[in-house]
Amino acid sequence: MEIHTPLRLLRNGVIDAWIGCHPDVPDEDDPELACFHLNRLPTHLVVAVDHPLLHLGDNITLEDVRRYPSVALPDNAFPKVQRILQELGLWNLPLPVRRYSSDKWEGMMTQDLRVGYANSFTMHLFSSPHVVLPIDIPLETGDTLVVPRAYVKHLRLLELLAHLKGTAAILADRFPEVRAVGDG
Repeated sequence: MEIHTPLRLLRNGVIDAWIGCHPDVPDEDDPELACFHLNRLPTHLVVAVDHPLLHLGDNITLEDVRRYPSVALPDNAFPKVQRILQELGLWNLPLPVRRYSSDKWEGMMTQDLRVGYANSFTMHLFSSPHVVLPIDIPLETGDTLVVPRAYVKHLRLLELLAHLKGTAAILADRFPEVRAVGDG
């Protein structure tokens, strides 16, 4: 789900809490909503196991990656993530014809060539095996509990928050890339 619907539902009092995906959560100075950050983990660029980029080994650069189509979610569904990926030149599907390079792509379909994004929690969701490219990007995601500011000291919220932070700690122990965070 995109971020606009749950934020609207929170602001209108339809729902009391939402676990959103950082960085696409309200800013810390939002007058109506408070954020409790639970965990953080890096986002990786991933490709199918037979992707041509893998022939470059550990010498892959961001410029190499930009030559291939990359996944773009619906426009403005996750505006902060979209901005980061666009700044990196990695938000470009559908594929414009001018990017076609027959010497690298001949005989392959767009889905075979696309560069996707994944983290420790989402790698298993691809329909075919994918591998992480050996290149880091400045995108960290994670879970954030978002509630109306009026609930910040409510006992039920504090109990929920304690439970969620405990779960975040378990995930951090299970997945080396996951970091539990306790701010908010």
